Amino acid sequence: MKGGSMKRKMLFLFIIILLLLVSLQCKKIDSGSEEQFSSAIALNEIPAEYGKLIAVTTVDQYPHWAQLWFEDEQNTIRMVRVQWTQKLMHQEVLTIPRD
Repeated sequence: MKGGSMKRKMLFLFIIILLLLVSLQCKKIDSGSEEQFSSAIALNEIPAEYGKLIAVTTVDQYPHWAQLWFEDEQNTIRMVRVQWTQKLMHQEVLTIPRD
């Protein structure tokens, strides 16, 4: 029985060391800098004149933010950045006019 007990203790110790090593490799994900939030407003609604939603994209550097791409009847494209966890919208809207 001593051999089995020793194996269990070694396995337990191995698991504890493995968990410690894994936890040391973790890093906190920044949910957004103060600069991002200072230029954001409450997300109440996105104007209908922006047109139809044609795409949604994300960027790894800005977790919890998404870019909503719209196209109106004049083929003008607009990109609106939204932060869904805080329900914010960036004040600057990228507008790309097309002929």
